[in-house]
Amino acid sequence: MTDQIRFLLALDGAGAPLVTRCLGSMSGVVMLSRVHPAAKNGNNPLEQAYKWFGLFEKSDIERLQKQSDWPYHEIIQMIAERAEKKNQILVIADRSHPDFVDDKPISELPGIFLHPTVLEARMMPKSVALIRHPVDQWIHLQNQLGPDAPGVEVFLRGYRRFSDCLPGIETVRFEDFLADPASTLTTLCAQLDIPYNADWETGWNDYTTFVNEPAREKPEGVVDLSATEEILALFEANPDYAPTVEKLGYGAKN
Repeated sequence: MTDQIRFLLALDGAGAPLVTRCLGSMSGVVMLSRVHPAAKNGNNPLEQAYKWFGLFEKSDIERLQKQSDWPYHEIIQMIAERAEKKNQILVIADRSHPDFVDDKPISELPGIFLHPTVLEARMMPKSVALIRHPVDQWIHLQNQLGPDAPGVEVFLRGYRRFSDCLPGIETVRFEDFLADPASTLTTLCAQLDIPYNADWETGWNDYTTFVNEPAREKPEGVVDLSATEEILALFEANPDYAPTVEKLGYGAKN
């Protein structure tokens, strides 16, 4: 029975889709994408396991769909066991974003990593968090989502709570991945206790079994935001900014 479960934890805008493509294109890895224990906040892991990786037959899915109260931990464990039978290792790219960053009263937001928490009583979660400098991450979300992107206060409130949950969890910086993807992926694989395979270098660009972050269609003439002095000042004036970058190990943004 498979008892180890591996997670890549990230907020939206941290670069998870690109890292997921590279990690998922390695031989021996089954990578589920943007999954959350609450169905409304993520994508269906059974559907991905069935359609993308052939871990289930259509008859299996039809049978399982009739069990609406099927425990979530049993679903994940069965996917992991099906992957193991094919000599593959299951990794879940968790969608942590709605548990931290949402324009709701803070009392309505979990503010914890729900996936590992839900499964830890029956399985052994092994998690690595993907992080990015909050200014760059927020700007990415503004350019990606436009009016639907979170404001600075909501984003930093959530990112600070996210950073509060990181002690004891190893982290990988998206900036390091962009600068040296091979070295960073080697580190990530070691942290997740999965074999590193350099075949991702020729396979990631054609890898399609992942879910990207939502994006808007930009109106004609709209120019992407960049890190201006005004934006930096807005962040620096927010009381959640300095504690967050300090916990993440980032210095001052220039």
